[in-house]
Amino acid sequence: MTPSLELIAATSAHDAALRQLLRETPVAGLLRVTLEREPSFFGADFDVTQHDVALVLQLGQAVACGSRVLRRVCWNGSEQEVAYLSDLRLHPNFQKRVGRALLGGYRLLEKCARQHPAAATWTAVFESNTVAQTTLVGGRAGLPDYANRGRLICPLLLVKRRHPEPAGSICVRACAADLPEITLFLQQNLAPRPLAPYVADLDLMHGRRWPDLQANDFIMARRGPEILGVVAVRDLRRYKQVRVVETPWLWRMAKFPSQLVAALNLAPALPIPGQVLPIGFASFLTVKNDDVALTRMLLQAAAALASRKGLSFLSTAFHESDPKSTATRELPALETDGILYQVLQGAQNANWTAATPYIDPANL
Repeated sequence: MTPSLELIAATSAHDAALRQLLRETPVAGLLRVTLEREPSFFGADFDVTQHDVALVLQLGQAVACGSRVLRRVCWNGSEQEVAYLSDLRLHPNFQKRVGRALLGGYRLLEKCARQHPAAATWTAVFESNTVAQTTLVGGRAGLPDYANRGRLICPLLLVKRRHPEPAGSICVRACAADLPEITLFLQQNLAPRPLAPYVADLDLMHGRRWPDLQANDFIMARRGPEILGVVAVRDLRRYKQVRVVETPWLWRMAKFPSQLVAALNLAPALPIPGQVLPIGFASFLTVKNDDVALTRMLLQAAAALASRKGLSFLSTAFHESDPKSTATRELPALETDGILYQVLQGAQNANWTAATPYIDPANL
């Protein structure tokens, strides 16, 4: 007789079981990878105000999970808490047996939503994640409705080993004295953007909410005394890892793909199974008037900084309606796309926002 499945609300006591589930549940894509959280499943949630996890166990082993996290973000012109659904994992050995538990997990997260309400609930499903696409989208078997709110354009920029600074750049690396001015710039320019991080006055200066960030992780585009744009390069490998499980067979047949040789020039070696990919995140990317040329310059400067940090890839993310999304077209990148969904849980109002959402790649 097959042991029964148990659905619970996970706590820190289940941290090890959750991390094992992440290690044993690969995500398909250009590379087959695991999205891990070592040394703590809950320890990387710097700016999360509430983290609820529905966990399915069998004889103490985690076989499925899903998270609902609350973050303080800009929403319709004010600071509000918005929920993000993530961490959906179905262990490969149990995917045919956890359908009912999956529905129960959503019911548990709906209960959490009533206890900790949010202005909206959203998630991102990437085209390569066929399991999530077929399982979640369509409102099957009592699952919540997933309302399509637009395509996500998420190029993974390729970083050269000695990445050059952009020619004629007005970009400079920030120092601690610049943080008050950066804070004010972000407050003024992110406020109209739904889902953008809400930056309080002392968040950056005192390392609150984003303790991984230092002043010199920020790059500013300056003309005279005026800041025109900002981006931060975040290296989260101490908290979140993308580990290679399997590479495409074509890659295995070739010593080095010619398209990457041309794009990178002195590029790092191809990823190999077991390796943690050196990926950084272009966060807080904000440019006055959504200037595309300036956005491209900032991303090139960010790639140069990423190179000095030992990173080989720089993750970016844009909503399809964001004019800045075209800035990456001339930059060498691996193209990845997805869909932004609003998840309609319970009686939550289906209204969305007419403004262009802000997508921070570190939060996906």
